[in-house]
Amino acid sequence: DKYSHFINYTKKDGICNNEINDIIQDHEGFMWFATEEGVSRFDGYTFVNFYYEANNRSSLPGNIVTSLAIDNAHNLWIGTTEGLCKLNQNSGQFERYMAHTNSAKTPRTDNIRELHFSSENNTLWIETLDGTLTSFNQNNNEWNHYIHEVSTQPFYRYHTLYEDNAGYLWVGGRNTPIMQFSPVNKSFYSIQATGEEQGGKRDNDLADIIQTRNNEWFVVGLD
Repeated sequence: DKYSHFINYTKKDGICNNEINDIIQDHEGFMWFATEEGVSRFDGYTFVNFYYEANNRSSLPGNIVTSLAIDNAHNLWIGTTEGLCKLNQNSGQFERYMAHTNSAKTPRTDNIRELHFSSENNTLWIETLDGTLTSFNQNNNEWNHYIHEVSTQPFYRYHTLYEDNAGYLWVGGRNTPIMQFSPVNKSFYSIQATGEEQGGKRDNDLADIIQTRNNEWFVVGLD
């Protein structure tokens, strides 16, 4: 396409790693990249990188970064395979939210698959490897956990957590059905694969899902 021009950025240009798991833009225009080796911030010219540091609890909890989200206060939330954290962009320090088995006010496990922030409800939604959808309401500091089917092949990085126009959440990943969660009823409804012959998906697998303004749905997966 002669009208399309791409500029490629790699580790040679300063980004943490060439494998990118998520991208987001903050209110100041910075681009943030979740990579397999840390988080990179890009101002259009140069990259600033953030990594896990073994003896620094104000650093990332882990270098394999899976997902990014920004809340109503412009905080950047970062999910890694070793824990959840929030970046104070003024100090450049990370506040960790690590799982504790004796506390319900944390994620159930530190392996974060996907993040989504619901601006209307001021709630951070967190998907973890153990098949838990967690809500963290920042208005009242309330945490809630909802269990669903687990991805059987967690080494695949792709996973989705999407909020539709009606406020339902759609969840899924490798070898999972399409799962719809109602924040009102606090329950899941699963759409299982039935095969092309019956007009359904061929396999239980969800990489991404989106609803258009015309109320059309597009669903993608490895099938």
